Amino acid sequence: MTSHSISEKPDRLTPTEAQIKQIYQNYGLELPALEQAIVAHLADRGWNTYADSDSFREALIRSFEDAYLKQTEKQVIPGAVSIAAEDAAYWVSDHLQAPSPDLRDDLAPAYTTLVAKVLPAYCRRGLSPHGSIEFYPPDGDSHTAQP
Repeated sequence: MTSHSISEKPDRLTPTEAQIKQIYQNYGLELPALEQAIVAHLADRGWNTYADSDSFREALIRSFEDAYLKQTEKQVIPGAVSIAAEDAAYWVSDHLQAPSPDLRDDLAPAYTTLVAKVLPAYCRRGLSPHGSIEFYPPDGDSHTAQP
């Protein structure tokens, strides 16, 4: 059995727990705190249990985004992170351990793991790993600032 170091390329299908934590740390996120914040934001939106519905997925995505912005203290979510969070919301039901999962113990870890699994591939496909804000001066030229 071979051991993996954090500096090795993550396996696209089965990254290790350490690699998943490293992916989030690269964005300034701590995984347990992120998962707790997602669950708290879901509760604030009125969701205490999982539901396989578009409205729940929308709340899950928004909860992830709120948790991301608060924890990183950024103004913008990188494109690759945003798309990974949206796609993972549609795949999470296939990865849950129980039919009625506990949001804290099952849903949040399954969701954050899925986001981390696809994030490196999305960055390699050209989606920006960094957020940007467009400023439009009066003359019509645009300038991009990296937060």
